[in-house]
Amino acid sequence: LALAAVHVYPNALGAALIASGYRYAFTARLRRPALAGALLGATAFLNPRDGLVLLALAPFALRWPRRDLARAAAGAAALTVAAAVAGMVTFGVPIPYTGYLYGTAAAQTIQAEPTWTFRVWIGLPAILFDRVFGIAGTAPWLLIAALGVATALRSDRVRLLPAAVAVVSSLVLLSFFRLWEGGYAPPNRYVVDVLPLAAPFVAFGLVAARGPALRALVAVLIGTSVLMTAFLLAVPGAA
Repeated sequence: LALAAVHVYPNALGAALIASGYRYAFTARLRRPALAGALLGATAFLNPRDGLVLLALAPFALRWPRRDLARAAAGAAALTVAAAVAGMVTFGVPIPYTGYLYGTAAAQTIQAEPTWTFRVWIGLPAILFDRVFGIAGTAPWLLIAALGVATALRSDRVRLLPAAVAVVSSLVLLSFFRLWEGGYAPPNRYVVDVLPLAAPFVAFGLVAARGPALRALVAVLIGTSVLMTAFLLAVPGAA
C-alpha cells in the first residue's frame, strides 16, 4: 500500500470514508447513525462520485427509526455545509466539490471534448477493457464479484443490497464520465472508492464457484491478478 499510495491519489481516502460510513450505518452490531452520516457526508470534500454513494445509500436509511434517520441526516448535512464553507473560503464559490469541479474544468482546456459522453467504447464496456487494459487486465479478481452477487443477496440482503446498489450506481456514472480513462492516471483508480463495498461479493463469489469450470476460471482470474500486481509494483511507470 505504501508503494502504491502515491498512485491512487485521494481515492484511497474516499474508500476509507465510504467503507467506515457503511459499516456504522449497515453492518456494525450497534448502528451509529450520526457518525455514519458524518463520514459519508465528508465525501463532499472529495468528488461527486463519492457523493453519489451517499445518495445511493440514503433511501435504505429511510427504514431506520426516525431518531436514527435524523442523526444521520444531521451528520451528513454538517459535513456537507463544512465542505461548502471550505469552497467559499478557498475558491469563492460556496458549494461542495469546488476544487474537483475546477480541476475538471482545467482538464477540459487540454482536450476540447465534453466531460460527459455517450460513446460506449469509452463507457461502461471500456471500464473492463480500456486503452490501459482496464479491470479485466489489471485486476481481474474483481470480476469474481459477479459470481457472488446472487448468493450474497440471498444470504444477507439487508446488509449487502445497499452495497450492491452503491457499486452499480458508481459504475453507471463512470460509464458516462470521459475523464475516468487512463493515460495520465493509474488504471481503474476511479473504482477504488467503492472497492471495499465490492469485496464481500468477491468473497461470496469464491464460495459460489463450485464445479471444475468455475474453479478453474477463478484460479485464472486470481493468478493473472497476482502477476499483474507484481508487475505494476515492480514497474510503477507502467501503471
